[in-house]
Amino acid sequence: MTGHVRHANGLPFPGVSIAVWSPTWVGIVGQSQADGKYDLPLTNVPPGHYFVAAVKLETCAQQDSQYTTVGCRLLSNVLEVTKTEDCKVNRVTEIDFTGP
Repeated sequence: MTGHVRHANGLPFPGVSIAVWSPTWVGIVGQSQADGKYDLPLTNVPPGHYFVAAVKLETCAQQDSQYTTVGCRLLSNVLEVTKTEDCKVNRVTEIDFTGP
């Protein structure tokens, strides 16, 4: 899953933590790059509905030295995306968040 984080004026917003999770999966957290783009792999999760939001990284729990979405404080609205059975690694969903 890829997307972009932008300031309200449309400029890229780097360093924003983005989380993706489901009701049955603790999820993963990544950060937007210098150009505002983020890329969160969903290759090892089953088809279904997932949630995406900007989060405050310091509030997220860790598991095996990786950040999860457990306890994360939300900094944006939560968007729902669907991963289908035919979803391939190169298929992406674009989600745009607008920051301050």
